[in-house]
Parts: sequence; C-alpha cells; structure tokens
Amino acid sequence: MDFIADRRPPVIRLNSQVLQVPEVVVAPGTRLVMSCDGDGSTHWVTSAACPRNQRRSLIEISRATVKCTGTYMCVFDSRKDFFTSVHVYVNDPNNLFVPMRGTVRLDKKEGENCLLECLLTDPSATDLSLLMKNGTSPPPGMNYTADPRKGVLIRNLQPSYSADYVCSAQIGGVEKRSQPFSVEVSQNIHVPPAVSLETREHVRAAGEQLKLACAARNPNIRFTVKWKHQSNNNVTTEQKISRDNNGVTIHNTLTIPAVKVSDTGNFTCQSINEAGNTNSTTFLRVVERYYVRLSPQLPSTLIRNGTTVTAKEEEDVELKVLVDAYPQIQQSGWTTPVSHNISMQESFLQHYNKYEAGLLLRRIKVKERGQYTFYASNSHVISSVTFSISIYKKPSTVLRKENSTTFTCTSSGYPAPTVCWYQCSGIRTTCRENDTEPLSAQVEETSEEGEEGSVTVKSVLTLEHTNHAVTVECVALNLVGEAHDTVVSEASYWSAMFIPILIGIASLASLLLLLLIITLYKYKQKPRYEIRWKIIETSDGTSFIDPTQLPYNKNLEFPRDKLKLGPVLMITEYCCHGDLQNFLRNKAETILNLVMSMQDIQKSDYKNVYTKRISVIRSDSGVSSSYSNISQEVMSTRSFQVSTCLSSCLSKQRGCGGAVVRNKQEPQRKHFSGKAAATTEISTGQTGRGR
Repeated sequence: MDFIADRRPPVIRLNSQVLQVPEVVVAPGTRLVMSCDGDGSTHWVTSAACPRNQRRSLIEISRATVKCTGTYMCVFDSRKDFFTSVHVYVNDPNNLFVPMRGTVRLDKKEGENCLLECLLTDPSATDLSLLMKNGTSPPPGMNYTADPRKGVLIRNLQPSYSADYVCSAQIGGVEKRSQPFSVEVSQNIHVPPAVSLETREHVRAAGEQLKLACAARNPNIRFTVKWKHQSNNNVTTEQKISRDNNGVTIHNTLTIPAVKVSDTGNFTCQSINEAGNTNSTTFLRVVERYYVRLSPQLPSTLIRNGTTVTAKEEEDVELKVLVDAYPQIQQSGWTTPVSHNISMQESFLQHYNKYEAGLLLRRIKVKERGQYTFYASNSHVISSVTFSISIYKKPSTVLRKENSTTFTCTSSGYPAPTVCWYQCSGIRTTCRENDTEPLSAQVEETSEEGEEGSVTVKSVLTLEHTNHAVTVECVALNLVGEAHDTVVSEASYWSAMFIPILIGIASLASLLLLLLIITLYKYKQKPRYEIRWKIIETSDGTSFIDPTQLPYNKNLEFPRDKLKLGPVLMITEYCCHGDLQNFLRNKAETILNLVMSMQDIQKSDYKNVYTKRISVIRSDSGVSSSYSNISQEVMSTRSFQVSTCLSSCLSKQRGCGGAVVRNKQEPQRKHFSGKAAATTEISTGQTGRGR
C-alpha cells in the first residue's frame, strides 16, 4: 500500500503526446513511437507480433500493420501488477481480424481455460461470438466470453470440446470470420491405467517356450508398462503402441525361449501413470512331464465310501470330477450302465488348465444302478475314475389271504425289508392305533434277490380260528421307508349264510332284468297310432268293420310329435242343390218352422230320439256346432214332407249320400231316409303311451 501511495502509475506517450484514452485507432503504414515514463524503472509488455524496435521504455514502429494490433502495457520492474496500458487498433478494411499463419493448434487439459486470440482491427465491429468451423453453434454447456481487445475466452474445458472453432463479428451489416482455431482437450487422469493378462495361470513342461502378453490402456500416452519377476533366465520384452478415439493401448510381451523348473513363480505386469499404478499377475508352473489328474467330488448329502455311492430311489444324484491336465484335454466322456436319456445331464467346464466334469442323474431309478466311469485324455496321457452306485428302494407290500387262518405277505425293496404283523378286531384300515404291539405268533419268512437288486421277502402268518371279524395288517420297513397292506377275515357262519342270500338276490335281479327286457321289446312292437273305422248307419241297416282285418304297415306311421290337429268338420254328399251342408244350414230355420207348424200327426216317418237340444260337441279334431231352441219333439206328419223334399233332391243323383265327421261320444241319431244315405264316423286316437 505504501508503494502504491508513494508512486504514480506510469505515463504513456504516443508520438511525444501523453495518452489520455485507453485505446487508439491508426491506419496501416502509420509510424508509431511509444514511450513509458514513471517513478522507477519500467519496461513494455505486449503480445503484438509486428516488427518493432523495442527498448526497455521505448517502442518504435516504422510502419504499422494489422499484426501490430494489440494491447501494450508499461510495467514497473519492481511491481509487475502495477502498470498502464493502451490498446492499438490498426484498421485494415481487408482484415477485420488480426491474421495468423494457418490453423492455430491449442493443446489444453480438462478444466483449464482457453483464449482464442481473434483480435478485431476495427472497434466499430459488433456481435463478436464463437462458432464451430462448419458454422454451427458451440457444444451445449460451453461457457465463453468475447472481448474485442483480447478475443474469445473458453472456460472450464471438457474433452468433448475438442474441435475447430472460428470467431465471428458484424461490420457494416456483413458477417466476417477469423481463421480457425483447433482446440484439443486431454482428459485428466484420475485413475491408474487398466492392465489385463490372457490367463491367471500358465503350465509349461521344462524346455518349452513361454510367452506372456500384457495389455495396458490409458487415455493418453503419458504412461509406462514393465514386467516384474524372479526369473534369472534369458527374458526379453517387446512393446507395441496403438491409438484410437478412446485412448492409447500398449501391448507388452515377455518371452522366455526355454523355461526351467526354477522359473516357477509369479510374473507381474505393471503400468504407471500420473494417477498411480496397476498390477496384474499370472502364475507359471513348470513341470517335468505331461499329466492328467482326476479328483472325484461327491456331495455330502449322499451316503458314500470313497467312490461307492448309495442313493435313494427318485433322488437326484450328481457326480463330479476335477481334472488337472497338461497339455489340454482332447477327449473326455462318461460310460454308464444304461443309455443316456433325458434324466442324465453332462457338463464340462474349463478354467485355465483345470476342468470340471459333471453328470447329473435326475430322479434315479433302480435300473440305473451300477458303475459310472469318467475318462479324459490329452496327446500323451489317458486317465479314468469309476463310481459305483447302489439304489435304496422303498418297500412294496402285497397281503393275500390264503384261507380263514393263513395269510401271506410279499414285500420287496432294498435293503431287505423287515416284516411285522398286526391284528385287531373289527374292520379297520390299520391296526397300529394306540401303539399296538406286533404279533408274536409264529411266522415263516423267505427272501430272494431280484434282477434289479431289490430283495423280496415272503412272510406267512397262521392264526387260530375265530368266530368274529378281524383285520390283519402286514407292515414292511427298511432304511428308505415303509409300506403296509390289510385284509379282513370274516367268521365262517357269516360266510355260509351270506353266500346263499347273495346267490338268491342275484338270481332274482337277473329274472327281473329279463322280464323288463321282454316288456320293452313287446312295447316297441306295438303301433303308436291306429285308425278305427265305424259305419254308423246305412239305408239297409247298421254294420261294423273289424279294424284288425284292415291292412296296416308300421313304416307308414306319422310321428306323434310332428302331428298337428285343427278343428275340421267335413261333410261329403251328392245333391242336386249343391253343397248339402250349406243348404241345410241356410234352410234350417225354414225347415224347423215348417215342422213345428204342422198338426195332426198321423204317421211318423221321422222321430227325434234325442229329447234334449240338438248339438254337436267338440270332438278330438276340435269341430263343434250347436242348435238351440229346438222343440222337444218333432211332429212325424211334417217330417214326411221334409223327407219327401230331401228325397227329391237325392233322387236326382246316382247316389245321394254323405259322410259326417262328428264326436264318437255323441248319441247315434236317425237321419232322413234317402237313396243310399249314410253317415261315417272317423275317430283317431293313440293306443300307446299318452292316450
């Protein structure tokens, strides 16, 4: 503070005149003489690259050019941060920016700032900015400031900013661009290089050649790779460098022409950069001869004795073998007592010079017991290992009653099952309730070995005769599980009584079934529908026709479920007056009045034998008609005239007759006499089911 208070800032004179402004504009070719005076020794500091004659406090430029554009500072020798400056613009209409030779390359580190010295030669230019060389905007997130006296300053560089840039400004409404700047931003090294080896273990026979390859990678070339080992043999290394967009890789290969047993040990590849170092180690094992070593591996859940295995039926069994071999295995496989199927699954995994072979037997069966052998070989040695598998089988039990007192229990399984007998009164599913003790009766047992390795045991139990029902149970047990079966022994007199009753019931049921079949057969033979014909009255008397004498064909039957009957009244006649039915209906009132008005009945040709009112009741066909207000009795004398009228009508026809359809329940009536006059009654009905 005392130094600044005691001294004044330096004074700059341009062409013998003290400058009072921070910048000046001169034309190209102008002679410039700048001096610096102050209370102490001073000197000039400038970045301008123009030809000049410079002494400590004096700068002389005979002919100014655009390259003389820049800031000139007059600085005290004893205090470099205490100075006075002036910025000189050499205004060249042909060059808005100070020209440079070719592309300017700027190598920066991540996080640094970068100044692009694109200085303007005309202070009146506007809109100074930064663009990519191809004219697009800078990368997103880039932070920069533009100063016409200094150029463009990019702050906090990132590796993604590496590109070519130009400065842009407007002069008189026209855009001008500077020469390009190539900015290369190298990534900061925060972690050591990455190192990798081909394998973690190597095996060589004595006298063979060894080559170990190491690859180290770093974002830039500023890192090294070397080997560390204890071998005193003739060791050489070879290094190659490769580049890509993501960094630099160094491949370093160590070679020993002929290894010795003493070379056995660790070989370490080490890579170092500014952030630290990384090591990767491989182990070399030198052997005197080639080999194949097999080590069987069995799970602890199995019952095993060396390579002998005992498993339970339906259990999964996995056999494993660890293989250590040099040179590499060329052939390997399993030999099994049965052909491979879907329940067998092989595996073979390699880990450097070691291998793991496996055979998984899913839900093993008794037939799959036997010897399983794994073999492996290389170009010099062959080796094998054999597993012997036995299968424990759960017992199966069948109990048979030989007679009322003798029972035979047959059980098979492995190991040989033990048979126990139980007896209880009544009919039960088991006799082992309430901790019942096994029978101590005399038992005969025999055993034999089956083809599949299971043992069959036969046990015979003899009991005393009993008069009540008892349940006998046979239980077979071994290490795998148990099985049981029961039979019921009934009393003998119950059997003697029950068998005749059963035979009688069966005979009766058979007889009833036979009768039912015959009845159904006969029922099927009857026709479902029949037609009954009856001639009620003719001119010469009444006669009937036996319907059994009529021809009948069952195939011509019409199905009842498809038959639809409606109200039908049909009268067929032969009359000179036309339709007899309509004629009688139209003349009914006249005829009745005529008959009722007649007196002195002398002779009755017609008599209404039905004393009530004449009516036709609805028949099966639905036809009905009724006449009311008819006299209880018709005079016979008048009926003669009616009969004469009808006779005259009928006589004009060859046969004047008719058929009337009516309900068969209606009482039979006499009709007017006429030539061959007749009435026919037709009725239908179902003689079978539903009538």
